[in-house]
Amino acid sequence: MLVAKIGVQYVAPYLSQMNLHDIDAHTEISLLRSMKEQYGFQTKLMIASIQSISDVTHAANIGVSAATLSPSCLKEWLSGHELTQKITDIFAEHFSSFAQNHGCDLFATLA
Repeated sequence: MLVAKIGVQYVAPYLSQMNLHDIDAHTEISLLRSMKEQYGFQTKLMIASIQSISDVTHAANIGVSAATLSPSCLKEWLSGHELTQKITDIFAEHFSSFAQNHGCDLFATLA
């Protein structure tokens, strides 16, 4: 959190890399969140490279500001919520022409 002292907007620990190197990512991220609160830093915590639904849940439970998910994790998460999946499908249908014209492949990934 040293970068918080210079006023950066976000700090983004890469959860998958922490796990890959046998670092207890959940504990480290919880500590970062605690330090942010304890010292009153305005820097937001964005967890990057989330690979599992349990990691999404952990990030939400500790109150992170933002997260990045792998396409497979996002698809799994959406498939677990019927109404969310239905609304996402409707949005994707309406938004698909814009996405195609602007090179966005998110909806192809979710299909």
